[in-house]
Amino acid sequence: MAKTILISGATGLVGQRLAAHFLSKGHIVHALSRKKRPSTPHMRFFTWDLKTSQADPEAFKNISCFIHLAGASIGDKRWTKKRKKQIIQSRIKGLQLAFAMFQKQNAFPKQVIGASAIGYYGNNDFTTKFKESYVSKATDFSSEVCQNWEAETHIFTPHSLVSLIRIGVVLDRNKGALPKLVMPVKYYLAQPLGNGQQPISWIHIKDLIRLIDHVCTRQLEGCYNAVSDQVLSQKEFTQTTARVLSRPFWPIPVPKSILKLILGEQSELVLKGQRVCNEKIKESGFSFQYSTLHDALQNILITGSNNS
Repeated sequence: MAKTILISGATGLVGQRLAAHFLSKGHIVHALSRKKRPSTPHMRFFTWDLKTSQADPEAFKNISCFIHLAGASIGDKRWTKKRKKQIIQSRIKGLQLAFAMFQKQNAFPKQVIGASAIGYYGNNDFTTKFKESYVSKATDFSSEVCQNWEAETHIFTPHSLVSLIRIGVVLDRNKGALPKLVMPVKYYLAQPLGNGQQPISWIHIKDLIRLIDHVCTRQLEGCYNAVSDQVLSQKEFTQTTARVLSRPFWPIPVPKSILKLILGEQSELVLKGQRVCNEKIKESGFSFQYSTLHDALQNILITGSNNS
């Protein structure tokens, strides 16, 4: 049965592919955008403005599921005080505006799916394999963003089934973290960053789209980690990338001091990480198409089959 699904951030890395996926299954997609964009009969764009707290009310009518992906990128710009505030507020204000619009028409979606990230668990423990039941006490910025984002999503709890998806490092050929990770390897500069032991919990873009659909279709409630089976250290991740691209790996590490000088506080994104467990989503009946990094990178970088 066709549903009408509302997506914020529908023009981003995940949102574009998710919208296309739902359209291919015969659903209607409403997309929230800061700019006016041309619509089709089944893909309708609606404007919203977080600065003025204004949105087209038509976007929020007859929605079965609201998927909130919108938010300023955490990795694109240096973390100044202004940028940090923007990163948090862009996520929270989007939820608040959507809630207000649903409240005005006194009709809430049956399900709200909020994107979060595995940064929720903090960046200081490389030994624990985190499950969804873990209550984070981390104080680093990445965790602060996720904790605030998730807490605000629960404003919908009295009215809608709320699901939270903690997303790992998304592997996509053209966008996100992977092009940045691959670039030095392509130029024969594959090296450990810092001590190279920081864990990377990742997921192929195709599996992420399938996982979000799985949570939506089965109306799963609660938190779910969106990471594949294989957690690798940064050194192992880079070595695997080098093998797939037939490039050498140099064991000489890039010193932490250099990365901190270049990136500032944002260096925690490459010098720290999380070991994350995916048992809960698999127990719900979901299976990963790409369980090893080698297979995922082979698909994305070599065969070029990167569409969802």
